[in-house]
Amino acid sequence: CIVVPKTTDPTPQPTAGLLARIRAYVMQLALGGIVSDLYFTGPDYSVVRIGADVHPLDPGAASSVARRVVGALEEFFHPLTGGEQQSGWDFGRDVFLSEVNAVLERTPGVDFVTNVTLLDYPGATSLDVLANNLVASGAHQIRIV
Repeated sequence: CIVVPKTTDPTPQPTAGLLARIRAYVMQLALGGIVSDLYFTGPDYSVVRIGADVHPLDPGAASSVARRVVGALEEFFHPLTGGEQQSGWDFGRDVFLSEVNAVLERTPGVDFVTNVTLLDYPGATSLDVLANNLVASGAHQIRIV
């Protein structure tokens, strides 16, 4: 069983103590120890790193626009509170550059964006996330032009 604690950490992981408490609770409820072979663990993450050229509405506000863009990406890729509906990412849910473009374009102060890429997968239009993984935000490279 994969346990993801509710937290604002960018890559939530359960503590050993939390996993032990969950296991003890489940074992207490189980009839005749039928769940003795259950394994509890934290999630694995597919880290998403975005590169983009951002054209601000006001060139004088470039540094604040860059901070807002990075913040928007970090919020979007948070495993528990991110995603299109801001309700978190499903395990194995792929990431599409079209979604990333939308996040960037709606960031306050952004006029338009170009050259949006998945930094670790040049030329890809999506990131295939493994079935048991959640997405997480990596170090983005935003260039203000």
